[in-house]
Amino acid sequence: PLLRAGVAADEALAVDGFSEPSIAKAVTEAASRQKAGLFVSNSMPIRDCDRFGVDIRAEANRGLAGIDGVVATALGYAENHDSDTTYLLIGDQAMLHDAGSLRAVADAHQRRLRIVVVDNGGGGIFSFLPLASNPEGIEADEIVSEADFETLFGATHSVDFVRLVEAHGLTASRASSASEFERLLDDSSIDVVVATPDVQRQDNVAVHRALEAPAIEAARRSMSHNLAYEHFHGNGPPVVLLHGLFGSREDLRPLQADLIGREVVLVDLAGHGASATEAGYGYDDQVEGLLALFSQLYEGPVDIVGYSLGARLALGCKLRRPDSIGRVVAVSARLVGLEGAARDERGRADKALAARVRALESDADWAAFFDDVWYAEGAKGGLWGE
Repeated sequence: PLLRAGVAADEALAVDGFSEPSIAKAVTEAASRQKAGLFVSNSMPIRDCDRFGVDIRAEANRGLAGIDGVVATALGYAENHDSDTTYLLIGDQAMLHDAGSLRAVADAHQRRLRIVVVDNGGGGIFSFLPLASNPEGIEADEIVSEADFETLFGATHSVDFVRLVEAHGLTASRASSASEFERLLDDSSIDVVVATPDVQRQDNVAVHRALEAPAIEAARRSMSHNLAYEHFHGNGPPVVLLHGLFGSREDLRPLQADLIGREVVLVDLAGHGASATEAGYGYDDQVEGLLALFSQLYEGPVDIVGYSLGARLALGCKLRRPDSIGRVVAVSARLVGLEGAARDERGRADKALAARVRALESDADWAAFFDDVWYAEGAKGGLWGE
């Protein structure tokens, strides 16, 4: 399921515009296209290559002080790489920490290292920290003003990297758009490309979140669809049997035996039986997972028999996609919400049940709970008669 989630996330990821993620993607694509080496600086560049770049081998420094000496390390890597060209993707802060190594790059016998500097005016990674936005609920003495944040974490600078690079005897050019950046990447006469994203550093977090959201959702959906089931072939419209909370498909196996000759599917709900537990267990998660399973198995509508939680999910499937669901038999599922004293009483009973479940520790405790409480009540016992 984790591999399937990764594939789904990759397929959903779309990077455009001229942002830090798009710069990382373009550099990895250029290195792959040219069969060049790739060295990536710590902090945001290596994270962006991992999240948004194409599948390519990359090297990087390691350690708490990872932004120190990046240019020198990349130069040594480039001098010993099989390819004639190695790209270095580096942030502005890391470049400032090792600007002196630009002289060594210029003095190299062959200039095999090409550098891409992401110039966002400071330390972009710190904008991802909670203190950058002072989230609701933070203690008053922990609130950081915007000015203090820029001084202590943003490390704002006004360095002209083109002039800095040229002062060390290298050629440099600045790119402020995706098309200009891609052109400069393919221009081997330029030693250093200074990329200035069209998004301010303070807005970079929102850009990352917006890009990641579809990928995260696709991964979540793919994992919620990893349901265990048994398929019994037969005649007539297919019937899907859904068990209740804490149960499994074994609960409804006697009913399946009574439907010999019919097309029947026994399902373990997410987090129950043999079904995967990596996904969320929310109502919408469960409904989406079931609908995905039904569409995978059948082109036409299915009938559903659901008990308790299974019944509520069956009704949710019918409401969400009525064309895919035929008839629904809902057993022990309240269709109208409780009101007043009845609602309060049910709330107290649910809290008492939750406290009892939280107190269960050993397998023996759980076995006793199921035998003496969960499957002993009249409504649940009625499913199996005596």
